[in-house]
Amino acid sequence: MRAYLMEMCEKGKTAKNNFVPLQALMNVAVDVGKLKVNPWAGLKFDTSDSVGRLPWPVEEVRKLVDCDLFKNPESGDELTDAQAGRWVTLLGLHTGARIGELAQLAVADVRVMDGVNAIEIHDRTEEGAGDKRTVKTAAGRRFIPLHSRLVELGFLRHVERMRALGHKEVFPGLNRAKVSPPARFMIDWFREHRVAQKVILDPRYTFHSFRHNIRSALVAQDVNERVIDSMVGHADGSVQARLTHVGLP
Repeated sequence: MRAYLMEMCEKGKTAKNNFVPLQALMNVAVDVGKLKVNPWAGLKFDTSDSVGRLPWPVEEVRKLVDCDLFKNPESGDELTDAQAGRWVTLLGLHTGARIGELAQLAVADVRVMDGVNAIEIHDRTEEGAGDKRTVKTAAGRRFIPLHSRLVELGFLRHVERMRALGHKEVFPGLNRAKVSPPARFMIDWFREHRVAQKVILDPRYTFHSFRHNIRSALVAQDVNERVIDSMVGHADGSVQARLTHVGLP
């Protein structure tokens, strides 16, 4: 179980957090007499694997999108993980939003704000739009303007198709399991896509790296730091140094 969790999770701390409820369940089983002893008592996880994230190199981003899936967005079943993965990847690259924030988007979250196409990231429960919507922090509740390139590629058309089909979610295929949040399927898909596209397998480069790309690009364009913090969902610039790499392409 430990080996499986360490393989499936990006960090040892995440693996440990996933394991804690199972360990607690075993303790309850001991307390009520179903088990004589908790076989996982004292099981340790290596949580020393925290590494500094880096922005994706341009050549690696090209590898990520150099396939038929990204070149022919209008084709195929739009409810598959692959079609959702295409849009989630493009959204991550152009907004810097977290993978979990994007996977849980509802159709109602995509709208025009002050004349600008935008998405809203929030944790409100909406009927029919998933029941496990979360944000990492209070600052994570925000509006993010949609890059014109996303509009050109057809993201708004995708959203309207989902609305026309009666779906509440932007990626309804990801809400197929009550036990797993939508992000779980996207994390797995992105990992497999990287392998298929022969993208660098380095722990410093993950979906989270898109946030570094966005912040660095905005800083290079002299965008106000408060505006940047608002876009990426940070409260006070406390992680600016870790996310900014102005000297990198």
